[in-house]
Amino acid sequence: MVTAGALLGRLLPRWERHRPADGLSFDASTARATLAAVAGGMITLVGFVVTAIALVVQTVTGVSNPQAVRRLRALLDRLAARPDRQGLGGAAAGETLDD
Repeated sequence: MVTAGALLGRLLPRWERHRPADGLSFDASTARATLAAVAGGMITLVGFVVTAIALVVQTVTGVSNPQAVRRLRALLDRLAARPDRQGLGGAAAGETLDD
């Protein structure tokens, strides 16, 4: 399987050079639009995550369980303090209240 992948990696670019350039063409404006769409999607996702965390905090504080509030606050403090997991990255990577 690895040999087939290596062989295709060497032969396909040579084969594509000899084909006519029909179909889609990509230029700088296409790349710019694609990156803008990806960045917009990431910003939207971060907004949803922050909203979900705010709802969890409201729910936990509404229950009046001091232990749960302390555990959630400790988790958020640990996430903010880790340089390798900026912001909410730890929560997205599967960090739980028991970690």
